[in-house]
Amino acid sequence: DFGWMARCPRFAELRASPTNERLAEVEMRSLLVSSDARTRDPTLATLFYVPLWEVVSFRVGRCENTTHRDRMRAAWSALRVSPYWKPRRGRPAGADHLLASTGCVEDNLKLSQRLGNLLGPLLIPTIFGRDRAYSPYYKYSGIGRCTVEIPYVSNPHATALRRARGAYPAGDEPFGGALSLSETDDYRAAGLSDEQAAEVVLAAGAALD
Repeated sequence: DFGWMARCPRFAELRASPTNERLAEVEMRSLLVSSDARTRDPTLATLFYVPLWEVVSFRVGRCENTTHRDRMRAAWSALRVSPYWKPRRGRPAGADHLLASTGCVEDNLKLSQRLGNLLGPLLIPTIFGRDRAYSPYYKYSGIGRCTVEIPYVSNPHATALRRARGAYPAGDEPFGGALSLSETDDYRAAGLSDEQAAEVVLAAGAALD
């Protein structure tokens, strides 16, 4: 369970930055941990959630004497020996396991490249929550036998601007997901602050309303 990574020094910084939009993996864990559909008896489960925080792990880097590569290898080791990672109902091992990642291209590395050459292939039979469905053309971004599309997490800077301008009251956002800010790194390269980047995207969103 990668939930322990919330203790890492850079985690709070990530949550307060535009990168937060890529952390659906964190939100999914929060929702499913307290879900009424959760069972503590694995024999009753029809779906197994894997709380892998691959974007957090990649962005945080070294934490508590482990690296991103160490953590991806540890996840591979744990899954492959799990008694529940096995063929069921005529489907391959892992077909009833769900993961999430709305990470984009992080430091020029796509999803399968960040997962590594052990964990990436192991997760091919799984169900993956992604920001969009990826065609075979995007062979390094598409992982899993099927994709469940999940929204981006709200960008904290754009959300704060909307609230400050009275567009909607706090806690009453019309949509839980945010307009993609995948271009934020480009804005930074152009010398814009996170707040200025949010202004640009907010303006673009208003044009689409």
